[in-house]
Amino acid sequence: MDLLREYGFLSCLGRRHRIGLSLLVLCFLAFIMASTSVQAAGFALDVNVGHTAPSDSDFRGDAAADVSASMLAGRWTYRVGYTVLGELSLRDSLNDTYIDVSGAYLQFNHTLPFDWLDIDLGGGAFFARSEAFFGGNSVAKERDVRPFVEVRAIKPVSSLIAVQVGIRYFNDVSGSDLSLIHAGIRLNVGGDR
Repeated sequence: MDLLREYGFLSCLGRRHRIGLSLLVLCFLAFIMASTSVQAAGFALDVNVGHTAPSDSDFRGDAAADVSASMLAGRWTYRVGYTVLGELSLRDSLNDTYIDVSGAYLQFNHTLPFDWLDIDLGGGAFFARSEAFFGGNSVAKERDVRPFVEVRAIKPVSSLIAVQVGIRYFNDVSGSDLSLIHAGIRLNVGGDR
């Protein structure tokens, strides 16, 4: 049980925050239930790669990756995923100094359909796990919940596959706002999109 407390993503939260997160998850499930009772839902798997760009000019960005599973209900998308934002290294550092950032997230998106592509606008909560390294040695670990917003353009190639590009903006992760610029594919498993 101590291992779960040490490495579980909820261990970064106090009791009040766990209650708030529980309410957020219940709202997430209520929206899903309401949407699916009105319209048929579909499911999608997304895989994206990209680059993390910190707003703090003292840091360099890194390659990033993102995987997620989504439920598509009408014009709403409910997504759960995991993002690796990479190693954010200090620009002027002579030694091996960087912050490694990754984490799970919950997200709501609203889709604006156009004739030849869809635009997703949304936001969510990012459960960040950050670890700072100095000279290659871990010196600090931090867990936090941070908000983010995203804009994504999705172009269907067939009824099963779509290509997508987007930008996700994270507020104050490890002391810097981060932008994730990404591109990838979506595999539609069923439903109307």
